Amino acid sequence: MSLAPIVLFVYNRVEVTKRTLTCLKANKLAQDSDLYIYSDGGKDEISWKSVNCIREYLKTITGFKSVTIIEREINYYLERNIIDGVTNIINRYGKVIVLEDDVLTNPYYLQYMNDALSFYESDKRIKHISSIPHFDVKTNKDIIFTSLMECGWGWSTWKDRWSDFEYYTDKQDALRGLTNKDFSNLEYGGRFACLRSLDKKPIPWDICWALSIYRRGGICIEPVVPLSQNIGLYNGTHYKGYRLLGKDPYDRPYKTFKVKKFPTEVKVNEEMEYFLFHEFNGFGMKYNWLGQLVRIVYRFFKNGKI
Repeated sequence: MSLAPIVLFVYNRVEVTKRTLTCLKANKLAQDSDLYIYSDGGKDEISWKSVNCIREYLKTITGFKSVTIIEREINYYLERNIIDGVTNIINRYGKVIVLEDDVLTNPYYLQYMNDALSFYESDKRIKHISSIPHFDVKTNKDIIFTSLMECGWGWSTWKDRWSDFEYYTDKQDALRGLTNKDFSNLEYGGRFACLRSLDKKPIPWDICWALSIYRRGGICIEPVVPLSQNIGLYNGTHYKGYRLLGKDPYDRPYKTFKVKKFPTEVKVNEEMEYFLFHEFNGFGMKYNWLGQLVRIVYRFFKNGKI
């Protein structure tokens, strides 16, 4: 099995970048993987100081099969940097594993991504492989399938799937041909702020990717527990995070879990879909007593037992 290249996007956050690379280097397949780092340029004199500091650090990185640093001469901004970088590398290799500068990975992250890319390469329904689940589900499987691409914090895909990617420059373009039912599906009853995010300028790249997948009836893979953790929730470009009862619902540490079982039957997980559509994961409910109670009641009536 040929290993997928890793593409890492960094900007001006020195400490989180160091933590991200430390975890990535500790991965079992790191020394056999090619790493491409896209370093975005600064916006002003202050940001350029941090950018240059990061670039000096990047020159010291070892522990991979190869390390290639692409230094942007100007500020590309997150959207252009990611879209251009992913497209360039995936066109060369046919597949890619993507990380941003604030994503910690468990030691088996690269193994999981490469195994999934190999196992499901011929199933064109699958468009996106995630490393963070929407929330934990009760199952004896190692991975599940969902109809929503929500998380771009550590993911992978193939060239023929990425070729379907469309970047929408305005809301009208993004929503062309969609029905009211589509809007409800995309929003999951308000759980996924896809449509509201279309008001942003520029439109976030991951929202465009989610829409591209949805338009083609794509399926996404998620592990049953987090295999990565975002440590930049409160100072990221798009997501600033929020706290309910002192906790952000996405602020979950990764688990040292090795994915071993990949189902041959590709079927969307019913429990995941139910909770997404009924908002039982909204507002951090999975992470407080009320969310736990709702889940227990749901399972009792569905299965006749807890």
